[in-house]
Amino acid sequence: MAEQKELKVISWNCNGIRGKIHELSMLFDQQSPDIFCLCETKLDSSVSDNELTRDYTLYRRDRTDGLGRGGGVLIGLSNKCPFVVSRINVTHPGEIIALDLSICGYSFTIACYYRRPCIKQVEDIVNWYYDQTNPNIVMAINKPTHDKGNTLDLVVTNVSITNPRVESSCSDHFIINFNVLADNVIKRTASLTKPKPYWQFEKADISNITVDCYSLHCKITSDISKKCSAEQLWHNLKSGILQVAHSNIPYKFRKKKSELWISQETKSEIRKRKHLHLACLNDRTPHNILKHATQSRYCKKLCNRDYNNYINKHICNTLEQGDSKPLYRFIASKKGSSNTVRQLDNIPPNNNTAIAESFADSFASVFSIDDGNILPCIPPQTISSPIQFDPRGVLTQLTKLDPRKGAGPDELSPALLKYLAHYIYEPLTKVFQYFYDTSQTPQDWKTANIVPIFKKGSRTDPLSYRPISLTSIISKIFEHIVSHNINCFLESNDLFYPHQHGFRTNHGCDTQLLNTVSEFIDFFDEMIPVDLAVLDFSKAFDVVSHQKLQVKLLNIGIADKTVKWIFSWLQSRLLSVCVNNVKSATRHVTSGVPQGSVLGPLLFNVYINDINSVVVNSKLKLYADYSLLYKPITTPADSSLFQNDLDHLITWADSSQIKFNINKCEHMTIQRSTVNPLVSQYSMNNDPLQCVDKVLYLGVTIDNKLSFDQHIINICSKANKLLHMLMRCLKKAKSKTRAIAYKTVCRPILEFATHTWSPFKLKNINIIEGINRKAFRWTFCKRKRDHITELMTNSNWDSLAQRRDNADQKMYFRMLSGSAAIDQDRFSLHFAESHNTRHGAIKGNINTKIAKHSYKHRIHKLF
Repeated sequence: MAEQKELKVISWNCNGIRGKIHELSMLFDQQSPDIFCLCETKLDSSVSDNELTRDYTLYRRDRTDGLGRGGGVLIGLSNKCPFVVSRINVTHPGEIIALDLSICGYSFTIACYYRRPCIKQVEDIVNWYYDQTNPNIVMAINKPTHDKGNTLDLVVTNVSITNPRVESSCSDHFIINFNVLADNVIKRTASLTKPKPYWQFEKADISNITVDCYSLHCKITSDISKKCSAEQLWHNLKSGILQVAHSNIPYKFRKKKSELWISQETKSEIRKRKHLHLACLNDRTPHNILKHATQSRYCKKLCNRDYNNYINKHICNTLEQGDSKPLYRFIASKKGSSNTVRQLDNIPPNNNTAIAESFADSFASVFSIDDGNILPCIPPQTISSPIQFDPRGVLTQLTKLDPRKGAGPDELSPALLKYLAHYIYEPLTKVFQYFYDTSQTPQDWKTANIVPIFKKGSRTDPLSYRPISLTSIISKIFEHIVSHNINCFLESNDLFYPHQHGFRTNHGCDTQLLNTVSEFIDFFDEMIPVDLAVLDFSKAFDVVSHQKLQVKLLNIGIADKTVKWIFSWLQSRLLSVCVNNVKSATRHVTSGVPQGSVLGPLLFNVYINDINSVVVNSKLKLYADYSLLYKPITTPADSSLFQNDLDHLITWADSSQIKFNINKCEHMTIQRSTVNPLVSQYSMNNDPLQCVDKVLYLGVTIDNKLSFDQHIINICSKANKLLHMLMRCLKKAKSKTRAIAYKTVCRPILEFATHTWSPFKLKNINIIEGINRKAFRWTFCKRKRDHITELMTNSNWDSLAQRRDNADQKMYFRMLSGSAAIDQDRFSLHFAESHNTRHGAIKGNINTKIAKHSYKHRIHKLF
């Protein structure tokens, strides 16, 4: 966009924007306004800002007083303009939102106002504006702004504006366009997206690739025989692969795909509508009005057709072919799951360089330095064998690469490595073995591009983001082989803490939750209170001491060669934060294991593997850095023992240089109402733990009565919002696409870990099933009063209750086959200990409905 001294502004009474979002995007693409104001938006909190647009920062005031339908105002500011905003809320009978803006030394106020029909006078808004500014008030619009020829929408101003005009729209109100003149030239930032190159493998010269790769193989073999440095060897390998590719494989820069779905025919008809609208404004004869109204309806029909074709082509067709990535990308963009960060605390908006540097400083600030306290060396009972890299294993890993992933700092993309796999796997294997034997790691493997991924909290706080490392693809292949070797050794020798279910084969959130909650239910049924504490490590992956990790790896029995290579891989690491296509300066990494690497999670599990040695009186459950400590409490002495274990954990954390975030640690007591409570207050580092009546553990809300009512409310609310978003965004999609979208995106929320919390109350079952039935009606365009039970059966659309029963049986068979780490003695069927009732075979005595409907008793009924 050319530099200019004016800001483009659009004002529009859209009469409900939900069904016109695609037409709003068309308006942005055609006119590219710097500021837009919408009134009568009819929005609520269920619609996110990103569902409307990703290119503007929105300031909304939805109607929340419940006085009538409709209402709501909104102001959007372009992210390409360096606006500085002070937001103002005004108490007013209607809806109004006002912003104090400054840009390039020019300051002014803009307000969007909607006058409800019950308000008879319009002078109130003029009087408010008069009080805020000065008496130089100008009414800039003197043409009709409504289909009926009335001037209902106004621009009230005391600043210099030019070219005020109205244009036809898909609403009954027209769009008002005008320009605001600034004092200086407005510099707009360019688009953040850059063209990416892609290889044209179908045009590659295979014969030359074979010859060049053989020469590369000979070169690498010669370098290894000369015992050259790791940096030189890696440079020769990397440059050799890139030279082979550039010499024999053509490539092009991928053009940015236009997200505008409108066709040329529709553009032509919109231009025709514009001319008819001008004619209608100049001469409002019945003939002109009729022609304009007819053309407007036709344009709206064409816009809907084009948008539906776009959805069916780019999402529906790929989804039906088994590729769900476009759907997830589409939903992520609507939910606001974007890696684009527009503003951080104490950073000017849209200053991408400052934002990247702020992220880098924040991520580097959490690193620690080893305190010099040496952990005791314990001779291991068994020691793993040194790793021998097999060419077949390296080839397998190369062929499994996902070509859609991006390249790391070394610029070797997965697509290129996968294509050249059969030509480079042998020299690559020799390089791996040489690096391992000499305990060397090239700097490219120790350099990471960090992508900040939002977790929770404030989006303007850099520490609310998780630093995910994008590292060398070849380094990840090496890490995978090392990780597999260490995992096999630890699993075969039972060296892992048995209650650690994170990042382990046959272990997961579902197995950890099922084992843990089943114990809670047994204690609850036997009227034994249980005190539990959910403990939160503070930046656990980032503060791992490399020196202490080295000792712990040796103590657990990892081969000396493997430990030396891991230590060299962790030392002298560098990071750069990549955000908004801007890269920060490098920072030194002094501690931690990289998040996003293959080896990092395993090393963290080893680092905290000895935590169970200090827990003597209680039980500890781990899932990576999620920890849960609990103990049955029958006497005050039990509370003291539980507190002692908490104190021991603090001591262990201090010796391992890991800190607990006391503010996020919580304590809860699970007990029946008939039990006299033993009130206990627990603390860590003399700071009391917050006592709560429900905790969130591994995605499931556990309350102190084990009813899971709150968990069901939470997941139903989340699934319902997501379903409504699908209903808005895929309104005209094919029925098959709607079904796949619901089953792949929305239904898993209602089915996560149902073995643990499967509902038995009729009200909870009906709430969950209601979402499933609503999705069926939407998929097959059925009305609310239509009877759909038989239709669901004929369409093979199972109820969620049936699916929960099937999931229970699958989990039981996984347990019997050993593919799920679940205590078989707790859940296995013992016919001799069962007795028959009219509800089925039930094991033992049951005192509560919670226990009666628990997993192990549901399994008895299913068999």
